[in-house]
Amino acid sequence: MDDTPDLATPAVSRPSRRVIQVDTLASIGLIAVLVTLVVTGVGQGRQMRRDADVRADRSAAVKAARSEVLALTQVSTSTSDEAIRKLIAGATDDFQAQLQDQAETFRAAVSQSKVTSTGSIAAAGLTSLEGAKATVLVAASGTVKNTKATQAAPRTYRMTVRLEKVKDRWLVAGLEFVA
Repeated sequence: MDDTPDLATPAVSRPSRRVIQVDTLASIGLIAVLVTLVVTGVGQGRQMRRDADVRADRSAAVKAARSEVLALTQVSTSTSDEAIRKLIAGATDDFQAQLQDQAETFRAAVSQSKVTSTGSIAAAGLTSLEGAKATVLVAASGTVKNTKATQAAPRTYRMTVRLEKVKDRWLVAGLEFVA
């Protein structure tokens, strides 16, 4: 046998241990960066969803308050039953009970005085939103005509409307006139 190296067959070189460690560290670093990006993206996505939910709640609460104030300010002898139904439909259970207790007195007063009231919302804005509770300040204007005031008299109203979110719906829990 000949102990001379075969020049036709190249020697197989093995990668050094240092190259393997660098490749492994680079792979681990890349995986860590990717995991960080995914976690950050998911967190930002959740925050964007929460922000969108808050914006939707703000809008829905203001819309519900506006609707309730319009039902209260746009009433006449011929529409009092409809106005009462709208008010009750937009109220929480506790406020519904109060409205139902006062419904007949309200209907009788409107009928007896032959009230014709028009109303429009001048402005409405959310003053607080905490979880499933909100407060909206509503400025409305309109006219009122009745047996004592045969000419339509201008009226302005400012109301604080307290709302609660019940099964994805904002309902009025209380309404108060403010000076």
